[in-house]
Amino acid sequence: DTAICFGESVQLNVNHDTGTYTYQWTPPANLSNATISNPVAGPMNTAGNYSFTLEITGSSGCGLDSALNFVVSQGDVPDITVSGNDSICEGGSAQLTALSAGGNSPTYSFVWTPGTTLSDDSVNNPVATPMTSATYSVIVADTVGYCADTASFSIVVVAYPVVQIASLNDSVCLNDNFLVFSATPPGGSW
Repeated sequence: DTAICFGESVQLNVNHDTGTYTYQWTPPANLSNATISNPVAGPMNTAGNYSFTLEITGSSGCGLDSALNFVVSQGDVPDITVSGNDSICEGGSAQLTALSAGGNSPTYSFVWTPGTTLSDDSVNNPVATPMTSATYSVIVADTVGYCADTASFSIVVVAYPVVQIASLNDSVCLNDNFLVFSATPPGGSW
């Protein structure tokens, strides 16, 4: 048995000794070519089991008495939703969360990339600490049918403002009035 996910294909292969043979796969529906040794089955767009039988006949006209059966079981691809804070300050962090639904099991495996700025690249909720803006991708697979899907999430890292203060009298005496500093950072309001 070979398991594939909804909408995927699988190549069927048969190994035998050298020689001239003819091949006939049945049923021919869903096969790329029913008269070769290695047709592609699919894409399978309906959940269920599929059986393909192969009859091999040699150049002498003798056929094989036994047939090969392949069963293709289709699983469901998990549906992924990724959330988190999409904007952080320089040196900050954001927790990402990948939620999965569907698939063939209640448990999933997670692989995040790039993993170097994540607290753990194999959990559903890592903490990201990027130094610059970054896009993270996650592959989520169910642990039964191994059907997988991907999603991504971008985080913008906002630099701290640069404050420029105009030159002032650099000396202040003990009983002088208060000094009031005001500044407007270039490029925005803070």
